[in-house]
Amino acid sequence: MFRRCTGDHSLQANPEAGSSDTSHQPNDGSSNQYACAVCDKRFAAKSHLQRHLRMHSEQKSYFCSQCEKCFHHPHSLSNHMNIHRGKYKCSECGKCFATRYKLTSHGRIHTREKPFECSACGRRFAISETLRKHGRVHSGEKPHECRECGQRFSTGQNLTVHRRIHSGEKPFECSVCGRRFNHAGHRNEHSRIHSREKPYKCGECGKCFQRRSYLTLHRRIHSAEKPFECSVCGKRFMQARHLRVHGRVHSGEKPYKCHLCSKAFTTSGKLTVHMRIHTKEKPY
Repeated sequence: MFRRCTGDHSLQANPEAGSSDTSHQPNDGSSNQYACAVCDKRFAAKSHLQRHLRMHSEQKSYFCSQCEKCFHHPHSLSNHMNIHRGKYKCSECGKCFATRYKLTSHGRIHTREKPFECSACGRRFAISETLRKHGRVHSGEKPHECRECGQRFSTGQNLTVHRRIHSGEKPFECSVCGRRFNHAGHRNEHSRIHSREKPYKCGECGKCFQRRSYLTLHRRIHSAEKPFECSVCGKRFMQARHLRVHGRVHSGEKPYKCHLCSKAFTTSGKLTVHMRIHTKEKPY
């Protein structure tokens, strides 16, 4: 079941190296005395820090014989095998999970239970880890830094996706047309063009959408919510792009220019209408 990967897996941050390379130990009496020099996460034991450092080094020495997925240590692989065995299976949808905790968390999708509440804004979450990451919206904390450009992120996942801008990596491929993406979510959204699937349904009117963001915008029609406010005149808008276009009224910006007469416009739609003067087109 466990296969050890071969090849060069030299650590970028060597967990066996001295504390000057990978960790520093604060003399503040903290129980989490071993700190990662890469992301500043702290650990109570040096062995825990060493295991954590493999995540930064991208060393994945153990891979699954059934799906070839790689892992940093055998315990993670052992948990992963529970998915193939069907040990933790959702009775509602049949999806399998690596651990009982993940199955329990998943079950809240069906029950819509959200037991974890943000003390700052009252927003509720199904998973405690999601609440912890959400807290960074209020604190402004961005502990994950890109080594290439210095840009910082609130989650490690966002940093991983960002790094692909520098590497040009696009690991997620559409099985229908072969188009590649740097994020699994973008590939999944794209695939709905082929399947015509619209999984996001409005609870008010029943209209369905391909993307969650489209449903979010649509819901504002029912709620009349206009969260985007002009800082100059106070006018409010449902969408950020509508506010951006409106801002040109105050700034005088006209980014869409006719190449025939040099007349400029605030929106591409107005330029399209104007071009019919030159083309004599009468679409209506």
